[in-house]
Amino acid sequence: MELLNLAAPERRSYEILKPVLLLVILILAYPIVQYLVIKNDPTAGYVDPSILVLAVMGLALFLVMIGLCAWLFSKVTSFYGLPAVGILVSQFKTLSVCHQLGFYLASFSLLLFAGVMCVMAIL
Repeated sequence: MELLNLAAPERRSYEILKPVLLLVILILAYPIVQYLVIKNDPTAGYVDPSILVLAVMGLALFLVMIGLCAWLFSKVTSFYGLPAVGILVSQFKTLSVCHQLGFYLASFSLLLFAGVMCVMAIL
């Protein structure tokens, strides 16, 4: 005779739903923003809905590119036998504040550049 397993089920991580939720919020906010613009300025015209499709495609391409870069980074680190990401982060914290700030600014500028290029590729 088997015993029932009444333990609580494992909690699933819903991290993947955050970008999808952001995308849904942006799509739902589009008509509201158009309404507010027309309400405040009656001479303003409607924006073509295909612009929204292009912006959503650019955002989706950017998210796919970020995921592809993360996957590629993990494969390269395992192939070359580099230390795990946790060790790399702990070594990063030993840098001086100026070097950390420079790295953060460089990373942000490259990420922003990649996002702009994704939107430019779609448009």
